[in-house]
Amino acid sequence: MSDEATDGIVVEARAMTEVGVPLGLPRHTQYLTRAEDTPRVLDWMLALTRANMRASYEQVWGWDDGAKDAELRHEHSRFFVIPRQAFVHFRYEWDEDGVSPVVYVYEIQVEPAHRGRSLGHTLMRAVEGLGRALGFHKVMLTVFSANVGARRFYRRLGYDMDVSSPDESTGYLILSRETDRAIAS
Repeated sequence: MSDEATDGIVVEARAMTEVGVPLGLPRHTQYLTRAEDTPRVLDWMLALTRANMRASYEQVWGWDDGAKDAELRHEHSRFFVIPRQAFVHFRYEWDEDGVSPVVYVYEIQVEPAHRGRSLGHTLMRAVEGLGRALGFHKVMLTVFSANVGARRFYRRLGYDMDVSSPDESTGYLILSRETDRAIAS
């Protein structure tokens, strides 16, 4: 395990064992569950999110380092991390009906030098597989309306506008994908 690893990190092999399915992640991927135990990794995640997304956030909601840091460190946050390359931040939440559990993706970020290597695709499919294995009916996420590249990426993965999504004039959309749908590679 890397020098950044702490007691809060559970490697992918354990995550796979817990849910009983392979998630298709690189061997060195880390599954983090206790955000407060991984400050160096979380500092990197915050810096990467800031570098990649600050301008988009400022156009819609405004950027607040403290709020984004608190979101990353939330006790219910979960992560798949490919060290120094990419990460996906998600939580287990409830659908708009308040009855159905969903996996909600808060962030997916890839270092610029590692883009185009299918890391985002791999991380999203892992989240979908985990959600399916846990019996969650869908994966949800928020995307900025103006982020055409991200919208195209999610559309190729089979994400559509969720029934709970506001219209594009808000500056963001909520997309979702049912976990029981067949996954195209």
